Amino acid sequence: MKILAHRGGMGRAPENSMIGFKRALEDGADGFECDAMFTRDKEPVIMHVPFHSSSIHRQTGKRIYLDQINWKDLSGIKALGEPIVHLNELLEFVSNNKAICVIEPKRVDNVLIEKVINAIKEFKVEDRVEMISWNSRKENLLYAKKMMPRLKTTVITLWPIGDWVRIAKNANADAIVPGWDLGPHWLMFDKLLRHFERKVADAHAKGIEVHLGLANTTRDIVWAAKQRPDRIYSDDVAFLRKILNNHD
Repeated sequence: MKILAHRGGMGRAPENSMIGFKRALEDGADGFECDAMFTRDKEPVIMHVPFHSSSIHRQTGKRIYLDQINWKDLSGIKALGEPIVHLNELLEFVSNNKAICVIEPKRVDNVLIEKVINAIKEFKVEDRVEMISWNSRKENLLYAKKMMPRLKTTVITLWPIGDWVRIAKNANADAIVPGWDLGPHWLMFDKLLRHFERKVADAHAKGIEVHLGLANTTRDIVWAAKQRPDRIYSDDVAFLRKILNNHD
């Protein structure tokens, strides 16, 4: 079972920052997840934006929208006190470290996917970089797989219900996250239907990996680990590792 840091481990360092990625690996993460979005001049940067807005006010304290600012101007602004990371800087870091990097494109955008895939090839990190996307944006995964068939991809669903294998196959994904940031709902689902672990086994039998996230509390971490997933995402890898070690 692999452990990955959500947004670089935002419980331990500013999200999507180089210091966060480095700390995640120091904390024992097998890798990290991060977000990718275009600036106005189509430069890919590593930042999280809301579903229906490109605002980065939360990170910068400024009324800025990524699609309304060029990279030259954005690069002089800090997000949560840290420099904003360009995709090339991220992939250079990945090329020098044995870590999994999972990128989530924040919009359905073929040009963004092309930029990401071409950069992956340029930095020769095809064996380390993956792509993740919500099922509502599965077009990103389908297009990415078309461009790079060997790319590992993961689809996220809002709820841990439905036919996981069918959902993954429809997105041409290698893995599924069945319900994101919904620890209490995992527990309710398991208590009511009593077959979460069986669904994990069924997915494995069909060649689909199952990843769980987010697991940030002792209860969620212990429960998630018992389901035998291939991967767990957390905001605090150091805490997660501590809990897992105490419950071996």
